[in-house]
Amino acid sequence: MFCEARNVAKRKSKSDNPANCREYGPCWLSRDHENLWPNTSAPIRLPPCPGGASPSAAEECLNKNDIIFANRPRTMAGKYLGNDYTSLATTSYGDHWRIMRRISSMEILSTQRLQMLQSIRTDEVKAMIRRLYRASETQQAVDMKIVFFELMINVMMRMISGKSYYGENVEEIEEAKKFREIVIETFQLGGTSNMADFLPMLRWLGVGGVEKRLMVLQKKRDASMQELVEECKRRMRSNNGGDLDMGGKNKTMIEVLLTLQEKEPEYYTDGIIGILMLVSSLIPLNFFC
Repeated sequence: MFCEARNVAKRKSKSDNPANCREYGPCWLSRDHENLWPNTSAPIRLPPCPGGASPSAAEECLNKNDIIFANRPRTMAGKYLGNDYTSLATTSYGDHWRIMRRISSMEILSTQRLQMLQSIRTDEVKAMIRRLYRASETQQAVDMKIVFFELMINVMMRMISGKSYYGENVEEIEEAKKFREIVIETFQLGGTSNMADFLPMLRWLGVGGVEKRLMVLQKKRDASMQELVEECKRRMRSNNGGDLDMGGKNKTMIEVLLTLQEKEPEYYTDGIIGILMLVSSLIPLNFFC
């Protein structure tokens, strides 16, 4: 009882301080939030989450206190699917976050790079249209959510490694099957709330077995991505560093990073490359989770 009383006192002392919170939450998390001070903390357990009841409060949080609110909550999915909170989507603000963001915005997802890979998006959209046309001839029902999801996965993976994993252009059936299984598991484990993030005692007891499933999934994802990196290394060695006669336009994201690795090996490590590729491959999941 004494410990609980101390914890209640600490929570009350921290409730009005945005610096003690990790996330910026929507105002509907508290029914009476608009009647309170705009920056008061919403009644959420772990981790604490402030709510904003006005645009001015949101502007203050995202402009004046952006460093505080740039941190990410330490969730179980973030630990295992984000390589121990080192991916761009799960790491907190700091030197590592700035490095990852610079590589993403200036190298692999820059405007120039996306324009150079425009043919990939065109090919995949045409393949999707052909598939829909054949389905219309037989009056077959089509789930457009699945169609667009597969389109986005194919576009991202062709940009990353040059391979498609869905549809008619799949070359390596077994590898594509394993990749689709990884995507489904990631969708199931990473796109749902985990009670152990809010009640740590459930994690200690192993309730639900979610942590074990995440550990197995992490090993599968790491092995799959490392295999792609090694395959790209072999292809680059056989092509003397890539398809140079095309001015680098055919280079995938992995090949671009491996080329940079040759110049700065201490900066572009295999670990950094793998983390960036994992985050890029998960981009389509953000639209469907």
